[in-house]
Amino acid sequence: MSGRKHHRKINEKKLYRGLAVTFLCLVFAAAILCVLVKDRKFSGKENRNLQMMPAITKDSILSGDTQKDLEAYASDQFLFRDWWIGFQSGVQTVLGRNESHDVFRGKGGYLIQAFADPDEQLLTEQTGAMKNFAADHPDVKTYAIIVPTASYTLADRLPANAPAGDQKSYLDAVAQNLEGSGINFIDVADDLSAHKDEYLYYKTDHHWTSLGAYYAYQAAIDDMELGGSPEDYKSTPVSVNFQGTLVPRSGYGGHTYDQINVYFNEKMDENTVAEYVAEQKKVASLYDSAALKTQNQYEVFTGGNHPLIKVNAGVESDRRLLIFKDSYANCFIPFMTETFRKIVVVDPRYYYEDIEELMKSEKITDVLYLYNADTFSADTSLVPVLENQ
Repeated sequence: MSGRKHHRKINEKKLYRGLAVTFLCLVFAAAILCVLVKDRKFSGKENRNLQMMPAITKDSILSGDTQKDLEAYASDQFLFRDWWIGFQSGVQTVLGRNESHDVFRGKGGYLIQAFADPDEQLLTEQTGAMKNFAADHPDVKTYAIIVPTASYTLADRLPANAPAGDQKSYLDAVAQNLEGSGINFIDVADDLSAHKDEYLYYKTDHHWTSLGAYYAYQAAIDDMELGGSPEDYKSTPVSVNFQGTLVPRSGYGGHTYDQINVYFNEKMDENTVAEYVAEQKKVASLYDSAALKTQNQYEVFTGGNHPLIKVNAGVESDRRLLIFKDSYANCFIPFMTETFRKIVVVDPRYYYEDIEELMKSEKITDVLYLYNADTFSADTSLVPVLENQ
């Protein structure tokens, strides 16, 4: 009997030794492949730039930036990253969990991105720069629309006790910081909440739909003294197979698809010309149908994000609008074409020119800040643009 036990222990040791050797070989092979495989600059599925190997300097080490960037680099460039995310979400589903990479699997097939805790100092800097810019241009009417994301408007679709962040307090803080500055903060949160059972946000993407933008436009009509009428705009579907970035990010919702609608009015369709300045391209539409054949179909709106777009709406008006924005504004811009003769669109993340010169050359009469709350709470590009740094 003792001989059998001894033989079994020997076999177990051989098995464990074999498993250990196999594991080490796999780790070694993965390490070699990570070195040999070229780093990816962009994730088409997630529609974002991936972290590349950071430059290591004395200052970056002392500030802690090197450690953060290296951690982000390791996460973004991990071998077979997309497969591992899907595998991880599958395991979490089996375990009854409904969150993966800060994305919650909500009711009705919705994937809802959590709202990260905002940086109070950053908000002070942002609103301070906005107020100073408004003070430097007292004859220019200024508005701000910070759009709540799905984690706020669709809170009742979140899993029970999901830590989705306190977006309401943040929006209130933005409004309070802008009080008395001459900047008209247009609160669209209640207007969107009143229609929360409608298709305001994509199920698989972090963006709002064009219907959400339509209701925000209606909420802004009086404050911005917008011309035309909401009835002038007609919605039409252009895609029923859109799958947004929250699917590859979370690994959930692989069989869920969204519908994209666009809004037209006759005046916009006949007269609008959009100039993409950096690309040196002019087109007679605010919609890019070619994007519907790509991974990121949301780029059907203005062809995605660009440093500078100049839109000639062709309407009889002396008003000229400058929009500082993120990608939420892309499907909102068409609703401005009945009011403003020209619409100048700046994405501060990619814009490095003199903003004062742009204000003068384009004879801007109105300024609109339009962001979603999640992007605005973490954006560090707006302040340098406003301060011409």
